[in-house]
Order: sequence, then C-alpha cells, then structure tokens
Amino acid sequence: GTLAPCNQLFHIYCFQVDHATPLDVAAFAEAGRRIFVSNGNFSVTSGIAGADTLCAADVQSTPALAGATFLAFLAGNGTSAAERFTSSATPIVRIDGLRVANSFSALTSQDLIHPPSLRPNGTSYDWRVFVGAGGPTTVGTATTSCGGWTNTSSNAGEGFAYSVSFPNGDRQWFGNTSGSCSGHSNAIPVYCLEVEN
Repeated sequence: GTLAPCNQLFHIYCFQVDHATPLDVAAFAEAGRRIFVSNGNFSVTSGIAGADTLCAADVQSTPALAGATFLAFLAGNGTSAAERFTSSATPIVRIDGLRVANSFSALTSQDLIHPPSLRPNGTSYDWRVFVGAGGPTTVGTATTSCGGWTNTSSNAGEGFAYSVSFPNGDRQWFGNTSGSCSGHSNAIPVYCLEVEN
C-alpha cells in the first residue's frame, strides 16, 4: 500500500500454484450487517446528509439491498462515524458476504478481516474514501471534515478502502491520511454501513 526505497529488506508473498480448482468466494459468504463503498463521489459541501443520500441512491439502484437502510460511515465536525450507528454483535460483511469484522465493536477497534473495498454491485474499489477523522470512534473537527462538510478550503480525513491496518495498529482503511478538500479529495466516495433497528 505504499512506496519504499529499493535498498530496504521486506518479506514477500508466496502462493501455492499447483491447485487446479479456483477459489469460490461464495463458499465463504455469510449474512451480516453490510458495508460498501458508495458508487458516487461525495460533494464535500453537501454535508453528512449529502453523504447519506449517496448511500440511499445505491440502495435504490441495487435490488439485493432492497428494504435495507444505509448511512454514511463518516465523521463530522464534533461527531464520530461510530456514534451515528447502534452497536451490535452482528458480523460486518461486504457485499460478497466476506466478513470484514466480527461485530460493530470490532469494526471500530480491531484489525479488519477483509477490507471493505467493494461497490454495491460487487466490483472492487482500490483508492481513497472520505472518513472525516483519524479513527472510527474519533470525533471529527473542522480541519478533518472540510469545515464540517461545508467548504473546500480545509482538509479531510481519508482512508484506503483496499487496506486493513499496519502491524502498529494504524487503521489504514479509516483515517490514515489527510487530503485537500479542493484537490483529489473532492472526487472520492464514502463508506456506507447498514443500519440495524
């Protein structure tokens, strides 16, 4: 997930290549509280309500999500992303059914099992996502949420949807970096998390 000088030493991945049967992701799918990356990009001046509208539009256009309610998993000026939702023991899963976290508490405090890197139709997304704070339970500020999602003159907390974390505990998927609200950050999506009643 990052660049490094070529004079450093790192581990490499080793994969077995003598199996002829493709991995069937569906065999590992399970039901749970779903999370996805919005199809549309978030206009930072539309407020959290604008982000919620992105999630609602995706639900309306995706038959498999019919009847469910999703909100943006997004911090605002004075609020955290986590406090917008009710905590439960239900597993958090991606659209393809792979488990992201064992529970809401695990989503906000532990390393993820699989990255939340899928759009509503199941296609992958491998870039930045608006989050508005340094962590899921961290309260956003004017300088981490584009002035409370009202202007393009500040910065915003961002995460990488394709990542989970570093060994040191950095939540790469949520709040690992910051970007200008008037730069590339003005054209990226948000996470959408299912609401449990």
